[in-house]
Parts: sequence; C-alpha cells; structure tokens
Amino acid sequence: MRFLIVVIFTLMFIGCNATETGPIRKKVVEDWKPDAEFASKLSSRTQCCGFTIQPPVGYTRRNVAQGRQELVGWQGPSRDNGTRSSFSIAVATPPPNEELPSLDIAILKLIQNIKNRRSDWQESGPSYGQIGGIDFVKKTWSGIDLQQDVKLAGVIYVALVDGKVVQLSTQDLDPQPDDGMKLAEASIRTFGK
Repeated sequence: MRFLIVVIFTLMFIGCNATETGPIRKKVVEDWKPDAEFASKLSSRTQCCGFTIQPPVGYTRRNVAQGRQELVGWQGPSRDNGTRSSFSIAVATPPPNEELPSLDIAILKLIQNIKNRRSDWQESGPSYGQIGGIDFVKKTWSGIDLQQDVKLAGVIYVALVDGKVVQLSTQDLDPQPDDGMKLAEASIRTFGK
C-alpha cells in the first residue's frame, strides 16, 4: 500500500502522459539555422551584449542601456510608408537575490510585456530549439498595437546563458510588406557566443 501511495504521489508530481489540458508533449528540439535564402543578405559577425550576431546588410544599429539590461536594436531601411523592419537583442541579469527562471517561465513573462501593449492578441505555443548550441524557446504572436493602431506580428526567442536571460525578437506589420521579418529572423538565428 505504501508503494502505491508513493507511485500515485510521484505521478501527480511529475505527470503521467496527461494533464488537465491534454497529453504531455515531449519538447522537440530543432537546430535553428538561418534560412539559406537570406544567408547571403547578412553582414559579417559583430559583437553585441557579450555575444555575436550577423545583422542584415543595410540595417542600422542602436545601443540602449537600461539598468541591469543591455538592449541593442537594428532597423532596416525606411519603406515608402515610413515603416521599418527591426529586431533586437536584450540581455538581462536578474538581481543577486533572484533566481533565474526556467525557459518556459521566462518566455511567458517576456511575451506578457508585449501582450500588455496589444489588443486582438494571438500567440503560438512554445517551440524549442538550439541556435549555435544554445537552448532557446520560441513563440510567434500577432496583435494590434494600442499606441499606433496597426496590426503587428512578431517572433520572440528566449535563452538562459551564463546566469542571464537573453531575448531575441523581431516585429513588423501584419501582413508583412516584404521579407523584413524573415530577414531579421535569419539574423537572429546566427546568434552565438
């Protein structure tokens, strides 16, 4: 009887192929590399926030420091309608008394910050992969920007590296007027140490 209680408790604690929302799915880990169609449109590797990345050719870099976070953004050339494709890298160090969250918790918190500034919100479930040997979780999203009243779509990748939370993200008009977001995502997939 004692063994049965231990087994039941263990199954309740770690799961047993089902949850309230359906079966537990194994995390499939993909090897995320830049799309070959866009690889030739990326510039040489550059240093950024203690890491490296290949930004798209013709994109302009902007560095922003915000307390415990480093933020670097790139913008593409201005389109006829005045919009630009963009992507950013944010690297945050939690306060010394705060534990690093899991990948799943980190992406939920970070995507919530985006969601709070949107209406008509939609987001994908998480997908898991590696970029340059680093584990990432990814989500896609779309929604109407509350300040600009335009529909946007985006992609967010999150990793935990050396005690830091790394966020790689891009957003653009939805539907996309060109391949700007695909090019930005190809750049994101060159991230490395």
